[in-house]
Amino acid sequence: MAKKYIQLTPQQKDEIRRLTQKANRRILAFYKEYEKHGLSILPYEPTGGIQTKQQWETRKYPLSRSVKFESVKEYRKRLAFLRSFDRPGIRPTLTEYKSIAQTRLTTAINSILGQVPDEVRAYIEALSPAEIQRFWNKFSEVSSKAGLQYSSDGALIETLELFDEDMADIIKRSM
Repeated sequence: MAKKYIQLTPQQKDEIRRLTQKANRRILAFYKEYEKHGLSILPYEPTGGIQTKQQWETRKYPLSRSVKFESVKEYRKRLAFLRSFDRPGIRPTLTEYKSIAQTRLTTAINSILGQVPDEVRAYIEALSPAEIQRFWNKFSEVSSKAGLQYSSDGALIETLELFDEDMADIIKRSM
């Protein structure tokens, strides 16, 4: 027996397609940026939870442009999800997310050191969101290896040495 789908107006179909295209562009931009840096898991906030390629609905795109829904509830749920990419502040763009990630990293370094040196601030501003993610991954790895001897400033210096020895020297001098 064939499935029954709800009937959508041409305007509703166009809205679903437009929003899907916008969401796909945003997710693909993050995917390409993170893939360029060897990362396969995307951040949750800007991608709406579609963090790996295995979660994609089609081979080529994260979200399907299908306009077939079995219930009004399913349609509304999909429309609400897609609209979250259209509203400012809910799903940040790559540029907005870069600023958010840089602020988080600056705040973390500030809490460890007390004040972020200007050279370090300039270095952080030059990092992409994927590079900042790699920094956090390495920082977590260094911190977990330290175990009971954990020291946030020691972990920060060791992580920065792996990324940029000059930045590690600047941090050491500022302590």
